[in-house]
Amino acid sequence: MSEKFTFLFSPIDGDGHFNACIGIAQQLRDRGHNVVFAAPVSWKWKLGCQGFVEKLFHVSPAAINEDTGSLKWGELLAKAAHVMSMPSIDCHENLQVHFKNEMIKRIKYADARLREILSKVNPDVVVLDQNYYIPALMDQGKKESKEIRIFRFPSIMCSV
Repeated sequence: MSEKFTFLFSPIDGDGHFNACIGIAQQLRDRGHNVVFAAPVSWKWKLGCQGFVEKLFHVSPAAINEDTGSLKWGELLAKAAHVMSMPSIDCHENLQVHFKNEMIKRIKYADARLREILSKVNPDVVVLDQNYYIPALMDQGKKESKEIRIFRFPSIMCSV
């Protein structure tokens, strides 16, 4: 392989999303590309031990004082427990309502941290596995100095 690229992965804070990205990232790393993960601090050491560069950030101001710094999915799901008994399509639609406000708060907070990471990493490719658009990551694709391709895993794409 003659040309090596720097890939920045930014999955949503959840094991399934990270595991999908890790599988792809391993293949890229094994082909000689640089792989960086922009991840919540809860992923500290989990990615580095697999040979990836970790660029960690807190997902909210409150997370700075927490041990995990991660999104508390259990708490969010507990608040939406009544939705789980609905038919699948209704459940999905109603879960979005419950998660939307929390996710928007976290995106606004994390955006500045992600902009810092992007300026330091200067990736050739940004790989997203997110349910919501994050401005810093979407703006990265508009750089004029080099071509940036942004991929989104369509199986988890949700509209806001």
